Amino acid sequence: MIILVNNSYEKNRITEFHRVKHTMATTSEAPDHVQEALSLNEAFQTYVRQMPKDAKKSAQPEIAKFVRWIGGQRTIDTLVPSEIGEFNEAFGAKTATRDATQRLTAVKQFLTFLKKKDHIEVNLAQHLRLRKSRTASFKLVGSA
Repeated sequence: MIILVNNSYEKNRITEFHRVKHTMATTSEAPDHVQEALSLNEAFQTYVRQMPKDAKKSAQPEIAKFVRWIGGQRTIDTLVPSEIGEFNEAFGAKTATRDATQRLTAVKQFLTFLKKKDHIEVNLAQHLRLRKSRTASFKLVGSA
C-alpha cells in the first residue's frame, strides 16, 4: 500500500502510528521472560564447566555418551521420560556393579542439574533407575 502525503504533519503522524503499532506487536505478544531452549550439547558444556575437576574426569565421558545417544543438536525441552528409560535399558547394566552405578549416576546428576536450573520442567533423572545388586536383594529376602 502506498500513501501519498503532502505535508510533514501527516507524514510524522503516519510514521508515529507505525512505530507504536510495531512496538505493541513486539512487546505485548512476547512474554516478559524468554529463555531460549538450550541444545543438549550446550547444556552439557554448561554442566561440565561448573563441575569440580576430579569429578569431571569420570563423569564427562558418560554424559557425552548420553548426549550422543539422544542427539546433541536437540533442544533439551524436547526430551521425554521414555527416552531416558530407553537409554537406561540400552546402557544400564543388568545387575548393579560399582562401575555401572557410577556411570549412570553421572547422567542422573546431569539431568538433575537441568531440572534445578529450570531448563526442563519434568525431573527426567527419576526415569534413570539404578539397579540394586542381586546380593542385596537376596539378603533382604533371606532375613525376612
